[in-house]
Amino acid sequence: PSLSKILGAIAGEEGKHAQFYRTVFAEVLSKDLDRALVALCAVARDFAMPGNSIPGYAELSQVADRVGIFSGEDFSLILEKVYNWLDIGSKSPQSDGAKFAQERFHRLPILIRKARGRTGMRDEKVYRFGFLSEPFVL
Repeated sequence: PSLSKILGAIAGEEGKHAQFYRTVFAEVLSKDLDRALVALCAVARDFAMPGNSIPGYAELSQVADRVGIFSGEDFSLILEKVYNWLDIGSKSPQSDGAKFAQERFHRLPILIRKARGRTGMRDEKVYRFGFLSEPFVL
């Protein structure tokens, strides 16, 4: 099959996953708002992409960020969509911890952007991967 068909199938599956988790988590929010908000904030704050334990993952992640495949900005946009999809801002948590988590989750995209602005795209870096015959610079 062509690459576009393969990528289209992957994108379709990712869309199904997103819809599933959005639906399930909306139900969780309706059943136990305070604990759900605390959990959502913790997961978003400590999020790591699957595969982060693979040797060389950190460098691959930097390359993906530098070439615009997936960056902190992308993650910020996803968090904003989740906030809006689930209408987090209109919720009325009872506990102080849940109120804090609600506000923190709302601010996470801003904090990520600020952190990214501080680190920015530093000087060029040489990347070496075992699956490539030559190093390359980004």
